[in-house]
Amino acid sequence: MSLIAFTWPSDERPLYKRDVLNLLALRQGWYYTLTYSQAWVDPDIWTDLGNNRFAGRWLLVVLCGNAPQTLNDPFGIYLPIRWCRIVRTTHIGDVCQLILELKQRAPEQELERCSCALPIKDQPRSYLINSPLSDSGVEPTWGGQIAQALATQELKGLVGFRIEAFDQHNRSRKKAHAEPVTAGWDDLSGYPEVRLRSGSTYGIVVRIWDGQKAKEPLVQLKVSGNHLTVSERLLRLFSTEAQLTYLFAAERRYAAEFSTLVLGPAANQQAGEIQLLLRIGPPKHFWLAIAAGLGVASALTQFDPSWLPSGWVPSAIAPIVKAGMRTLGLLFGAIVLWRGFRRLPGGL
Repeated sequence: MSLIAFTWPSDERPLYKRDVLNLLALRQGWYYTLTYSQAWVDPDIWTDLGNNRFAGRWLLVVLCGNAPQTLNDPFGIYLPIRWCRIVRTTHIGDVCQLILELKQRAPEQELERCSCALPIKDQPRSYLINSPLSDSGVEPTWGGQIAQALATQELKGLVGFRIEAFDQHNRSRKKAHAEPVTAGWDDLSGYPEVRLRSGSTYGIVVRIWDGQKAKEPLVQLKVSGNHLTVSERLLRLFSTEAQLTYLFAAERRYAAEFSTLVLGPAANQQAGEIQLLLRIGPPKHFWLAIAAGLGVASALTQFDPSWLPSGWVPSAIAPIVKAGMRTLGLLFGAIVLWRGFRRLPGGL
């Protein structure tokens, strides 16, 4: 069995609007949390949610909306928003928290599979209920989901966007290629966590639904900490959509390895808000480079002119050369350690 989670983003509940827009914006495989008060949860599943018995099951998030043709009915339509896999459910007092792994967006036809559990044309008696959905995988597409959601009275005028790509840009001698960045979950902070590598370049591509308005800033990217250098946005306009691209370089600084990235609405706009915890790791082949550097430093400190062929170093200056190489080795080793420790996880 699976679950259906209803959400009704009224003006009195602005955080519900953010949840809907975030669920439409995040990439597959990323994580998100939803919370429901006990009063809105089916009593038959409340205890099982506290015992995490739904872990691994499917959950369908459904938007209850006020359609243009049913302006006086806040439950006039039921729009499937997102399929998710339940990672963990817990009770926090009289509130249930669901940690979800986001899957593909749910198509309209998938809603028919669980219509018997949906109180169509009637207000749900509970906003988190059990459903007869099978656990088989689905392959939904985004399609016009964001357009349908923004057509509801509750979300009308809001900015809809989607993270189209979050990649690490790599260059080799033959060609350049991009590797998708995945997001995990950090239990301590309660936020999705993305691991970046120092010395690498990354790119975020954001797809905005209303391209006609995108000439004005609708979405902005903010980062904290000293580890990231962000370029100016690159904007491409299409007939009904727009595409924003942000490029940034990650570099370990003399600080803790954490930064935060927030993708949210620009000034005087209303949109979702994606918050990511960034963990900046050491560069690729970090330990190999440290080992090689210390090996060179060790060789320099132990250098003896007698290793060289006879006559290369006059005996009169041999002690001076030996002392100089030792000093150079100690200095080189200190530089390797100093630069290395600055890039170690945890900082100094």
